[in-house]
Amino acid sequence: MSLASVEAGRIRLSSATHNLAAAAARYHTVVVMAWGLVIAGLILQRFWMYWTLLI
Repeated sequence: MSLASVEAGRIRLSSATHNLAAAAARYHTVVVMAWGLVIAGLILQRFWMYWTLLI
């Protein structure tokens, strides 16, 4: 199941599930970017802690 299939109507969903899938389709880029920024921030934090110990 993909968001494209849900948006195209190829997969039938209940009303509540359809609303949830529509919200996920609308904001999926935001969620992916947020996860990417969190991971990049954690990597940067670890690098910075290591780098300051070397100085």
